[in-house]
Amino acid sequence: SIDPDQGLDWLRLGPVPADRILEVHNSSGNDVHLTITNVVGQEMRSVQLLPQSHETVEVSDLSPGIYFVHANGAFAQQIVIR
Repeated sequence: SIDPDQGLDWLRLGPVPADRILEVHNSSGNDVHLTITNVVGQEMRSVQLLPQSHETVEVSDLSPGIYFVHANGAFAQQIVIR
């Protein structure tokens, strides 16, 4: 499990704002379940990240606006899709 006192320094997201893709870097030694939700809490994406991995998440079909990223259920970052 992720140590909550460690913060989320191990997770990097970009570019923000994003328009076609969101690059996700997991530098932790743990599997991470990443979710992207809209402002009303609907899950728009769900991605399983392996330890020390990099994933590209397609976001071009999402409506422009503010979204929230959670890692293993904990709030990680607010992102903007344009």
